[in-house]
Amino acid sequence: MTLHLYLRDQDIVTVIADPQESPFWPARSQEHRYLTRSEVLQQPGGKEWAIERRLEFEQQHRPTHEFLNESAGASPATSDVVICAVCGRTHDKAESELYFQMPEEVYALSEEERDRRSQRNSDLCVLDEKRFYVRGLLPLPVAGRAKPYCIGVWALVSPQTFTRINELWTDPAQAGEPRLPGVLSNQIPFHAETTGLGLEIELTGPKTRPNFFLKPIEHSLFLEQSHGIDEHRALEYSDRSARESPSDSGHGSEKD
Repeated sequence: MTLHLYLRDQDIVTVIADPQESPFWPARSQEHRYLTRSEVLQQPGGKEWAIERRLEFEQQHRPTHEFLNESAGASPATSDVVICAVCGRTHDKAESELYFQMPEEVYALSEEERDRRSQRNSDLCVLDEKRFYVRGLLPLPVAGRAKPYCIGVWALVSPQTFTRINELWTDPAQAGEPRLPGVLSNQIPFHAETTGLGLEIELTGPKTRPNFFLKPIEHSLFLEQSHGIDEHRALEYSDRSARESPSDSGHGSEKD
C-alpha cells in the first residue's frame, strides 16, 4: 500500500494507492476509490492507524511539519513535538522526565521502617536523625533543545550543608551562595554505579529546586552532563520514567 498525502487549500488530503492492501479496504473490492475520513476512523484501529500515517508523513516532509506547527500557533523552534533521529518516533516534550521519589537508601527500606526511621517531604529527608538528603535536578543538555533534560535526584549532604540549605530555603538571594558539596544518592538507569558520585549543589531560588553538577570523573553520567545527550537518550529516560516511576505531586523544578 502506498499512502499519498498533500496539502490543498490548507487541508491535508490523503489518497491510498493499491487499496486492496489497506486494512480498511473490503477484500472483495478491487476498484480504486478514495476513503473518507469517517470510513477510516470507523474501522477497528482506524484512528491509531491514521495518526501513525500522519506522523510518518510529517516526519518525512519538513515543510508540512513546519506548516502544521505554524498553523497551531507554534514556531518550529518552539514546537512541543520532537522527532527522534535514531528511532524515528514522534514524542511530546511534555513527557515526564525521570525522577526519584526518595534516596536509594530510604527507598530500600520497608514501608514500616521508612515511616519509623525517616522524616521527609518532597524536598528534604532525614534518616535515623544522622543522614541528611536534599532533592534537586541533574540537568543534561540536549542537542536541539533550549532547555536541558532534568533528572530529579537526591543528594546526601553533611549536617552543616543541610542546615545552610534550610537557612537559605526562602532567601531570594540564595543563588549567590557558593556551590555546596554533596553525594548523588540514586542509581540512574543506563549507567554503571551512580550512587556515591560526588557533586556540587547550586541553589537557584526560593521557589525552585537546586541544580546538581557532578564533579569531574571518568563516568558515563558525567560525560552526558558535560557534553550533552541527543533526543533519543532523553526519550529513553522519559520512557523509563513512564514505565517505572510512581506518580509524585512533587515532580518538577519547583519546590513544594
